[in-house]
Amino acid sequence: MSKIKGKGKILFFTLISIVLIFIGSNIKPVRAATYGFEIDYMQANVYIEIDGSVTIEYTINFTCDLGARAIDVVDIGFPNQHYNLTSVQAKINGKNIASSRIQVSEVIPIGVEIWLDSNRIDPDESGQLYVIGNNPQMVFQDYENQSLASVEFSPTWFDDDYASRYEYLEVNIYFPPGYTEGNLVKYHYTPYTDFREEIVDGLKTLVYRWTKSNAPMQQYMYGVSFPADAIDYQLPWTANPQVVSNIIVILSIISLIGLLGGISYAVGRYIWRSKKIYYPPRKRTYPGSICGAIWIGIIFGFIFFMMFWGIFGDIVWIILFFIFLIAGFGMIGFLIYKALSRIRLPYSKPDMKIECVGVNKDLSVVEAAIIKNTDLNKVIFLIMFGLIRSGHLQVLDIEPLKLQVVSTKGISKMKTYLKKFLKAVPESGAEEGKVNDIKLKKLLVDLIKATHGKMKGYNLEATIHYYDYMINEAWETIKNMPTEIKWEDIEKEFDWIVIDDMFEKRSERYLTHRYYYYRPYWYDHYFYYRYYWGRGYYRHYYPTASLKTVPMQHINMHTMCDSIARSMENIGNTIVKNFTSFAESIVNTVAPAPKPTGGRGGGRSYSGGGCACEACSAPSAVWPIAGSSVCNAAMT
Repeated sequence: MSKIKGKGKILFFTLISIVLIFIGSNIKPVRAATYGFEIDYMQANVYIEIDGSVTIEYTINFTCDLGARAIDVVDIGFPNQHYNLTSVQAKINGKNIASSRIQVSEVIPIGVEIWLDSNRIDPDESGQLYVIGNNPQMVFQDYENQSLASVEFSPTWFDDDYASRYEYLEVNIYFPPGYTEGNLVKYHYTPYTDFREEIVDGLKTLVYRWTKSNAPMQQYMYGVSFPADAIDYQLPWTANPQVVSNIIVILSIISLIGLLGGISYAVGRYIWRSKKIYYPPRKRTYPGSICGAIWIGIIFGFIFFMMFWGIFGDIVWIILFFIFLIAGFGMIGFLIYKALSRIRLPYSKPDMKIECVGVNKDLSVVEAAIIKNTDLNKVIFLIMFGLIRSGHLQVLDIEPLKLQVVSTKGISKMKTYLKKFLKAVPESGAEEGKVNDIKLKKLLVDLIKATHGKMKGYNLEATIHYYDYMINEAWETIKNMPTEIKWEDIEKEFDWIVIDDMFEKRSERYLTHRYYYYRPYWYDHYFYYRYYWGRGYYRHYYPTASLKTVPMQHINMHTMCDSIARSMENIGNTIVKNFTSFAESIVNTVAPAPKPTGGRGGGRSYSGGGCACEACSAPSAVWPIAGSSVCNAAMT
């Protein structure tokens, strides 16, 4: 026997689900599928009582279809659950039916079942059923005019598998006994066919009548409103059904949007995790097993739904509707929370205690960027920028990137990744000054693995919170700085704010009104915007002054940070032709995807970076070039 593997599992479960859903969609909680009859005549009389109840009287003529099962029981619906079972009486062809044979229906949610026993209606025969009963709590306050009372009524109808239409349907609504003021009343839903006055309890009473001929078998609604003082009953408030319907539709749409947003977020999150997260380095799982589990859950959920629907009827739909609303609005709340967590103030202190057990406080800025799954292009820039500032590296050109190792002094004391980067820049030959992408890849892979080794025994989530706190503290320090500063004033904080996921937005917020004075000590080795401090360029604004008397030059800090942000976005593609594929190859090295288990189409292809974090739970800002983002998961 062959085994179903890989994507074949998904196809198998999909086909089984479609078959079950198709079968289940045709299941109905009914007595049997062999009844068949015609409704030749049905009259429903509704008498509005002064105590707020209504007395409902049915006269129904049945003709049993030839070849169908004999009509031995009839289910009659009532308007609400407050109907009085003991008040219900019935006759079949003028013969009284014992009250013990009138029971709560097992088929319809609200109503009675009337057993005909020996008086059943056999195939190709006709019979007349008479039913009368009282239903309290049927008069409500009119939702358009509070001085009016209203009654709404829907005559009982039958499953269209049994009967397809009413040959003749008549509904009479009798106003409270003695009420005849037709100019003070109104109808609901459908205009009445005619009206008349009849004697009820010895008093003239107004009657509205509706008639239909050859009408499809379905629910029909009728109603009337009349002055509230015509009855002796305290009217309960009722909501406008149209307003309620609109509210339900609006809530459903909002909930649906929330669920679709949540599904989109989950799918995007999964794709993002599958392609862009490189830390912690661990083997990825094949998504087919997850999809199979989801389909199994859907199948069993559908089976249980059909079971409960068969037992409890339409109440299951009401429960599902509320579950749907709760899920939709819950998802909206979750998405709002995630959005707000992205725009929180940079100086907001985390709720956790920083001095907690399991926090690794000995990571460098680059290593902190690794555990935060910072974009790989930003990690490369941090390494380069550190070497530029230390006087070991100089940018000669940017397209393509050309570097120069200007010093190896103190290289023995450097971090390993700094040493490897300097060795990745050839100092002679045809590739002089161009970063060797093979050595760069090995550098990044070794850096990720080495950082993972440093984190053993520490709590990843707590450590990430600690370095987020360090970033927030750096922004808080910058916020309290004067408008005119030197590079040395911000140098320590700068390393931390660069790895902030919201570096660009926050630099615009907090650095726009602050300026550097004097050229930073490392500036000659940094390629961008040299003209800002070029004295020859600057002097033409002051042609009569000597170089010594030219006013002090300054540069906006946000402008500088913006140039750095632009360089971080472009640094990857200036080193290799396709940085997206380059980043993916690193991810696949540190977090290899599983080999296909068989079946056609087992291979996978990507258009972005890669992901290996199975426990990732919180998103972060997605930067323009392929890379990765925050993983707030506890390390195991």
